[in-house]
Amino acid sequence: MKKINNIIKTFSIALLLIISVASKAQTQAVGRTASAENKVAILPITYIGEGNEVKLEQMRYSLQNIAHRCLQEGAFELKFQDPAETNALLLRNGVRESNFREFTPKELAEILQVEYVLIGMVSQETEAILTVSNSRRSFNTREYYDRHHHVRNERNSSSNTRTSQDVNTTVDLVIYNDKGEKIYSRSRKSLLSNMDTYKAGLQYLLKRTPLYKK
Repeated sequence: MKKINNIIKTFSIALLLIISVASKAQTQAVGRTASAENKVAILPITYIGEGNEVKLEQMRYSLQNIAHRCLQEGAFELKFQDPAETNALLLRNGVRESNFREFTPKELAEILQVEYVLIGMVSQETEAILTVSNSRRSFNTREYYDRHHHVRNERNSSSNTRTSQDVNTTVDLVIYNDKGEKIYSRSRKSLLSNMDTYKAGLQYLLKRTPLYKK
């Protein structure tokens, strides 16, 4: 009888431990969900273009900051995670530009403790260099007479050269929720031909996302 009581006691303790662990895990899950609600993380935006490795790396964070400022200006219900916090959490969990594709959007949302994850890419390619030259000629006539009545004409000419290059800029944005579902995906190719076009293209797409002024 004593042996049976010991077995029952041991089983009861084990059951209580299981219930306690499950309850604690459930509480933590609820806490994570509550803290992540209406929270958005913007990942460093991939930049493909001309420049050295340092410039390309800094452009990723510059674009990330531009996107954060643009969305933050119109934030009502949503909270946009500070880029410094986003980048620190990514690095702390081993997520880098070279391997971030190994992580699913759902995993990234869990790492960053957010409800939405924004992933973007800006690509710039120089297509052609055009040189245009303009020439202008003018004629000034000055007359004088010597004993043979000769006339002398003077000719002046000028020219200027203008060089321009065509820059093909494409901006891609994708937004996922914490379930890994894609809620927005759009691409825009710029019609302007200058190196700063990416700013206008990025802001254009951001203002048309479901996150802007929600």
